[in-house]
Amino acid sequence: GVTKLAIGGAAVYVTVDQGVWKNSQQASKAAEKVRNNVLSATNEYSKQIVTTVKKGINEDIPKSWNSGVQLTFSTLAETPEYSKKALVSTKDLVKKQLGP
Repeated sequence: GVTKLAIGGAAVYVTVDQGVWKNSQQASKAAEKVRNNVLSATNEYSKQIVTTVKKGINEDIPKSWNSGVQLTFSTLAETPEYSKKALVSTKDLVKKQLGP
């Protein structure tokens, strides 16, 4: 979440700094800078990142997904037992508060 917030904040800062929000002439200049500088560098780095990340992701995602599914369904399966314990505890607490 912090990473997304930082990226969003940086994007807003850069667009304001480059004059994207001022007038159409400055916005056109900023767009041209982005096309010439950022996009060419991004393509190069994204190719490197994708090849590096693919190796680890292909193995980790199925394991993580399966663990999450198993945890979810085991919790759902135990929900009646948790509900029963909560109901008994609530009943006992109410009895205690109301007295004999």
